[in-house]
Amino acid sequence: MSFTILFAGPSDAEYNRLRELLDNRDLLLLHAHTSEEALRCLGSVSELPVVIADSDLPSGGWCNLLRRLENVPNPPRLVVSSRLADERLWAEVLNMGGFDVLATPFCREEVKYVVENAQDHWCRSHERDHRCMHNDAAVSSAA
Repeated sequence: MSFTILFAGPSDAEYNRLRELLDNRDLLLLHAHTSEEALRCLGSVSELPVVIADSDLPSGGWCNLLRRLENVPNPPRLVVSSRLADERLWAEVLNMGGFDVLATPFCREEVKYVVENAQDHWCRSHERDHRCMHNDAAVSSAA
């Protein structure tokens, strides 16, 4: 199964580093420079389990992107990246409904761990939602 991940941030260097670290033929990494571009990407991809958003994301910031993701069916898990990835940012991200925080410059092991966990969490939720919809349809047709 292949997955698509979106990096939303102004830095081409950080995108290229992520692409290098996530080099996997079963994974497609997209790049959006602003939150508006990220939202357009969401509309063009059928399933997007993970969005990594730079803490300094232009045109709305990661908080706005997170709020907008809440309106997407089976929303992706949002991971915020920052060179100032501290406990304060981590608490803010989690309290607002984000998934996790990644420190930059990116470290291979940390990126792999966070992305795999976010992807796994999204997949489990997606399967649960699909089963619930399937069970609801079965109940409706049995009635």
